[in-house]
Amino acid sequence: MTIPTDNRQRTSQTLAGVLKAALRDGERFCCVKTANHYAVFDKLDIDPSEAKEFIGQLDALTGSARLLKNGATCFVSAIRLHGRDYVVKRYNPKGLLHSIRHTLKRSRARRGWLNALRLRHLGISTPRPAAFIEEYAGFLLKRSWLITELASGPKLYEYLADSEISKVQKTKVIDQVFDILTRLDRHRITHGDLKHTNLIVTPDGPTLIDLDSLKIHKTGLFYLYHRKKDLNAFDFTV
Repeated sequence: MTIPTDNRQRTSQTLAGVLKAALRDGERFCCVKTANHYAVFDKLDIDPSEAKEFIGQLDALTGSARLLKNGATCFVSAIRLHGRDYVVKRYNPKGLLHSIRHTLKRSRARRGWLNALRLRHLGISTPRPAAFIEEYAGFLLKRSWLITELASGPKLYEYLADSEISKVQKTKVIDQVFDILTRLDRHRITHGDLKHTNLIVTPDGPTLIDLDSLKIHKTGLFYLYHRKKDLNAFDFTV
C-alpha cells in the first residue's frame, strides 16, 4: 500500500520538525550537556532540575535494577521512577573503530529515541521514549542509554497460544498487528528484526519494540528487499 507523493512529502516535512524539536530544549523536552554527557529528557518523566543528578546515578540505578538482558553490546534492565516502569538499554562499545563509527553516525540510543518518536507521530504503536543519554571520552562516543516506558503484557506468540483467550480477542489483536504492518508499509519503514517477541500485547493493543534495526527507505528497490525480509521472518503460526 502506498500514499500519494505529495501527501508523503507533507508528512515528511511535518515529521522533520517534530524530530528536530526532539533534540533541543523546548516546551516538552529538556536538553542537558555536561563535560562528558549529552542527553535529552521528556519533561513528563524527568524534571529538568533533576536531570544532571539522574545522569550521575544512572550506573548505580541500572546496576541494582531488574536485569532483562546482558548481551555483549547491549545491557537491558527495568527500573521504576516516580511510580512508572521503564526499560533502560545501555549500548556498550566494541572497541575504537566501533566508537568512531557511532560517533560519526550518532549513537544507537539517539537513533532509537528518534525512531520511537517517528513511529508514534505516524500512528504506529511503540513504547514512549523518555530519554537518551550519550557519554563521551573526549570527542569519541563511549556509551549511550535509551530509556522508554515499559510495555506491559505477553509477547504476541504467547498471547495467540493462550487457550484462555477467545478467538474474537485474538482476531482483534491480529487485525491491529496488520494495521501496524500497513502503516510501516505506507511510510516505507522496515523494522529489521520483525518477529513475535518484538510485539507486546498491552491492554491498549499490540506495540512494537526493539527499534535498533529500523530503517526508513527513500527508494522502492531497497525497501522491497528489506520489507520481504521482514515479512519472511514474521508469520502467525503458533
